[in-house]
Amino acid sequence: MLCITNRCCIKYMTIVERVMNS
Repeated sequence: MLCITNRCCIKYMTIVERVMNS
């Protein structure tokens, strides 16, 4: 991940990963 300390970014990246995995 490019942003480890940014919680909002982590949430966004998590959603992106779910969408790409689906």
